[in-house]
Amino acid sequence: MATEKIGTLEFCSALNGDDPIQAITFLERFVETIRRERVEAFSEESHTIDDTDDDTDDDDFVETSESLPPRKKIKLDSWKLDTKSYNVPFVGTSTYKGSCGEVRRGEWPTGFLEAYLEQSPKAMEILGNGTGESPLLPPHGSLYKALLTGKDTAGKNLSVKMHMLYIQALEEIATCAIPNAVAKQQVLKLGLNFCGNDNFLNSQQCTANLEKQIQVKSSYHQLVSTIMKNIVSDLYTVLNNEFSNTGIQSQLIVEAVLTTLSQLSLTSVGAAREVVRGLDSNVKDGVLGRIAPYKIKEKDNVIVENKQLKRDNVELMKFAAFLNLSSIFLESDDTMIASYVISPGVKTTKTKPGIVYLTFRRVFDANTFQKRTQRGSSRRRAKYHKSLHRLLFAVQDTLMSSDDHGKGMSSRHSISIRSLIGMLHGDVLENLIRISHLVIAGDHSENQSIINFQNSCKLMIRTLLCDSERSPFLRQLQSVSASESTMSSCKAQISRCIQVLLSLSKNMETRIFILSCFNMNPSIFSSFFRIVSVPSEPTPSFSCLSMYSLINFLIDKGPSTWSITDDEFWKSSTEKAVMHIMPRALTKNTLTKALQSSNSLLVLESLKLIGSVMKRLEFFINDVNSSPRGKIMCTSITDYLRKRLPDLQVLLSTRSRFDPFVGDANKAQGINFIVTMQVCEVIRRYISMFKSVIMSLQFDWIKILPESAELFCSVPLSLQNRVLRTLASIYDCYESLGSRSNTMATPKGFGVFSSIMIQSCDSHIYGLSRNLAMKSIQSVMKNVQRDDSVQFLDEELTLWIDVIDSDTIPTFCKLLEVSQAITVQHAVIL
Repeated sequence: MATEKIGTLEFCSALNGDDPIQAITFLERFVETIRRERVEAFSEESHTIDDTDDDTDDDDFVETSESLPPRKKIKLDSWKLDTKSYNVPFVGTSTYKGSCGEVRRGEWPTGFLEAYLEQSPKAMEILGNGTGESPLLPPHGSLYKALLTGKDTAGKNLSVKMHMLYIQALEEIATCAIPNAVAKQQVLKLGLNFCGNDNFLNSQQCTANLEKQIQVKSSYHQLVSTIMKNIVSDLYTVLNNEFSNTGIQSQLIVEAVLTTLSQLSLTSVGAAREVVRGLDSNVKDGVLGRIAPYKIKEKDNVIVENKQLKRDNVELMKFAAFLNLSSIFLESDDTMIASYVISPGVKTTKTKPGIVYLTFRRVFDANTFQKRTQRGSSRRRAKYHKSLHRLLFAVQDTLMSSDDHGKGMSSRHSISIRSLIGMLHGDVLENLIRISHLVIAGDHSENQSIINFQNSCKLMIRTLLCDSERSPFLRQLQSVSASESTMSSCKAQISRCIQVLLSLSKNMETRIFILSCFNMNPSIFSSFFRIVSVPSEPTPSFSCLSMYSLINFLIDKGPSTWSITDDEFWKSSTEKAVMHIMPRALTKNTLTKALQSSNSLLVLESLKLIGSVMKRLEFFINDVNSSPRGKIMCTSITDYLRKRLPDLQVLLSTRSRFDPFVGDANKAQGINFIVTMQVCEVIRRYISMFKSVIMSLQFDWIKILPESAELFCSVPLSLQNRVLRTLASIYDCYESLGSRSNTMATPKGFGVFSSIMIQSCDSHIYGLSRNLAMKSIQSVMKNVQRDDSVQFLDEELTLWIDVIDSDTIPTFCKLLEVSQAITVQHAVIL
């Protein structure tokens, strides 16, 4: 950057002269001076301005000193020599170079730009005479012709540099019509003065409000009108001509054009609309798609050569300009502009896709994002990430902002939900989730910009998945006019995103967030269970165990079953209705393999999962069983789930493999104790929901208890309680079915239960075992006694049980067996 201040007269003289080298020099100083002074005007004194941000060094266009056209040698008289280094046209005299301007903080334009516009109100040195003709403008500008004389490539390179500087000068001229508040926000958003947190204001705070801002001079608006009328069309031509050229010079020119269009769009909403229309009508099909940040292929490697580093820096500059232009369109807070920039385009009507739509399809790719963090300088990458953050913030603030009363979208936004969904559908949301969980190394300033962008990604994900007032997907699900295919598509999109999120983060915070998504929108729950993947071959690995634990958590804490009984539920098939209770990927074969595993953790998680399914089925039946169609649905779902869950024999074999009563009693307090507790709970729920399975099962339920009552009473009370409660539920099931195959209703059963009753020192266990013993002897004696004496039997049996002890139990059981045998023999004879 030049250290000497530039004056208005010398600047005008240089551009009005016939020396292209001097014109290039002063154009460069002009652009640098205005950019520096704009930062000074809106930055605090404590902030240091970093002006080492220029990647457009002369190496890209050939050094000026090496490209001077050959001149004839002229002999100068001695009196004409500047021996005292006055550096003025005539020795011993001085020349006034014009005003340099004075920078006033908080105002724009100020400094040299204000001084120049006072000297030349129509900026004819840059804009020309108002007919679109300028000595700087190719291909007929006089200064261009001077550089292109001859066949040397140096002149051609300098002409390209002059073209770029001319476009940058247009950009700085256009800033004069930008309101102060908007100009200040651009300085902060682009990070021109300092690097730090991206404190973006919302669209209402940063949009120009001409009634509240200092009025911009009409002459400044006239300059913008001149640019829009006579010069902008040439900028679109530049985009059409340079978009396919991958050279550094062409990339810098494209970046300058995009930045100029951004500054013009900031002057007013009308100018932004004109720019949008111009991009639609004057830019060829596919040009914006080629300029937008592209996806980096897997085979592309990072090259660290100096030339490649410079190329990457320039590419990041162009991409950042493209992103900033997209953000400015959204920040204009205009429905017409927003509708265009997010439009996916229609081939049949030859409608081009919008610039924001292209950006979302190209930029938000996790693999590309990670690889691009390794390209270019750290400063360029930081600004690129800051531009990404700005765009994401603008999309969330402008397109998904709610009204002041929290009743949904703001009235000023009439953008269709379909357009918003079209911009975000597919892999966009999934890539946002992946990007938000990437871990990328870099220096402090770059890490801060990446962290800010990732936090913005997380905030947008939270909005899209959980905020029913702002998310276009959730609003579509609440729409009455939405078709069934549209609803299914939205549910599938959200379900895939939730699955990706859970695959990257399985911590409790993520689970609670996902649970809140399901509770606020219960219809997504079944859609997620329809696509969620579960390992078909259960193994004692972390991924398998964590997935079982996650599904168990969602089933147990998921949305209540009464919230899913809408019209869609009643119209659905049994297979679809079951998705509200358990995932499709959980099959009978998978769960059976898990229960048969030798790993206790896998068996335990499987039992917990089955128990949660049974518990949710019980709640479902209680909620929908009140109506006739509800009873039919409950019957069909119960039968379907019985076929999807493991057989009862598998559960019983699991208990025998993890028997807590075998060996040392201390094992009962270990994993065998926990597994047996869970097995008993699952069996109890099986018997409650699938009563018919007990009829076809030939099993001696007394084998669940150890042979020694003393051993049973030595295990923890919680295990004793769980086992006895399970046996009591089984006993009640046999009685409700009128079955006589109950092995507990025998003298042997009475002996076991009465022994536990006598050995137990706990009142609760005593009561449970006494009730079971009472039921057992009642079942035996009712088959022995005559009908006229049954009414006195209960009182007599109570006396027997209360006085029995461990010595009389064997004799009493033998008498019961003899009586039972005589009764059976008598029945056979009859």
